[in-house]
Amino acid sequence: MSIYNWLARTEQTLYRQIPPPDIVLLLKVSLETAKKRNAAREILDNEIYLQNRHQQAQEWFVPGTRSIQEVDTEFPLAETLLAVKQAIWSSL
Repeated sequence: MSIYNWLARTEQTLYRQIPPPDIVLLLKVSLETAKKRNAAREILDNEIYLQNRHQQAQEWFVPGTRSIQEVDTEFPLAETLLAVKQAIWSSL
């Protein structure tokens, strides 16, 4: 058994022991907006990476999560922050 295999199994065991989150803020944005925001960054993410991450976010789920609050992040930062605060408060 290699140290790599042992570390991988240990990591998996530790992750299984983490309880599900109480509150999840699922930030939603269109792929088009994500691409526009990416283009404005100094260091760009690969477009395939963006598409994959966008798809993964659409499918996110952890069994046992008490509250999943979707937050639309298509809006300017100030509006998004307000929506995040409202989502948190509504979950408490």
